[in-house]
Amino acid sequence: MTSFFQYFRGAAADGTVFLVCGLALAADMAGLLDRFDRVTGSFEPPLGAGVAGAVAFAIALSLLPEFSAAAGILVIMVGLVAIPLIWPGGDMSVETDNAIRRAALLWSSLVVALCLWELANFFLGHSSARADWNHPALSDLLRPLWTAPVLRGFGVAIWLLGGYALVRRGKERR
Repeated sequence: MTSFFQYFRGAAADGTVFLVCGLALAADMAGLLDRFDRVTGSFEPPLGAGVAGAVAFAIALSLLPEFSAAAGILVIMVGLVAIPLIWPGGDMSVETDNAIRRAALLWSSLVVALCLWELANFFLGHSSARADWNHPALSDLLRPLWTAPVLRGFGVAIWLLGGYALVRRGKERR
């Protein structure tokens, strides 16, 4: 659904990324990637390597101009390296306690609320430039934080380390 919305709003590159990711997840759920799971499920990078990689990527990205071709290529390269390292692999059914379920519900609710905000602001701000000013997207509100290269690098590092921590936590629970 996200992919189709991205195409609708004119962001074909974003739509393609979401489409490919969605198709990969669907293929995995259908059991079509079992061989891939056997290859990737056995290796887990050490914590130090993950932290060092996130910091190196954040520094490199903060030194490149925003939205440049080099920055885009770097992001794609990191994604292609990270996918085999973080792909879940194996049986994903785990017993979860109530605290984990409550946390999942809370985080899911927050993500859905932010997605609904973005969707509502897209349609409310789509009619004119003034309407766009009155209904900014969340990324427009946060943009001033990322203009300084140091802050952008820090934000990228936090984003990557947070994702890395979530993946490690998920693998520990299996």
